[in-house]
Amino acid sequence: MKNEQKKVPLRANTSSRLRRGASGLEVNRPGHRPRRSRRLRFRRLLWLIVCALVMVLMAEAAFALFTSYRFNLKEVRVEGADAGSVPLILQQAPAVPGGNIFSLRTGKIARRIKALSFVETVKIKRRPPNALLVVVSERKPTAYFRQGEKIILLDRSGLAFTHPQPDLKALTKLQGLEASGNVIGRRIGGTKAAILLKGLSAFAQNPDMKVKALMIDAQGWLTAQLTSGVQLRLGPAEQLEEKLSLAQTALSRLGSLRPAEYLDLSAPEAVVWKPLKGKT
Repeated sequence: MKNEQKKVPLRANTSSRLRRGASGLEVNRPGHRPRRSRRLRFRRLLWLIVCALVMVLMAEAAFALFTSYRFNLKEVRVEGADAGSVPLILQQAPAVPGGNIFSLRTGKIARRIKALSFVETVKIKRRPPNALLVVVSERKPTAYFRQGEKIILLDRSGLAFTHPQPDLKALTKLQGLEASGNVIGRRIGGTKAAILLKGLSAFAQNPDMKVKALMIDAQGWLTAQLTSGVQLRLGPAEQLEEKLSLAQTALSRLGSLRPAEYLDLSAPEAVVWKPLKGKT
């Protein structure tokens, strides 16, 4: 009998395997990397070199930008400010000529300018190659009072500030307000201040009635002097909107033929008026 040959199952050759996608003659040997893997590594290395070169160039450009004399400060411009306040703003800005505009600390400059009490907002903008732009908005005064020899301005919120060249013609003068100490940059406090601010707010809602002066007495009663010369005795700071509406109606009815010296509105249910002398 012929010896029967035993069939041995084929085993995967660990030393030689077909590479996926390769021909039958191409095999992967132990320790042998595919060409595609080598190309990928080369591309990654090349990409890292390019990124490093870009970073170096950017660092060199930034260094040149922040140190070049070509960008040294030669001009400071101010926008949004009155002509009288521009010199004070320039005093807080960097001196001209100055250093590189890109190395200037704009936040620090803005804080110095914002410290001026009449400045509400400020923005610092670089204008290459050699300029700095300061854009400010000033506080809008609605009234003023005197503290010794100083003229203190107030905005709608009651914040006190000063201005180098205040225009007092269109502002209401406050009388009877007692403010001691340094009030600049703060909102005035106290009972009288609160009553006066309430009165200013009421007149702001009636723009046709122009107030030249607003006075408060020891009892906290208000008296307003209009630009037309008529005095409004408002009494307590209550029902001010109603009192001003009654005053406006009464003055329109009296007209120029019967001008009034004053209107007493302390009791809105019984308005009293006195005609101007010589006009009865």
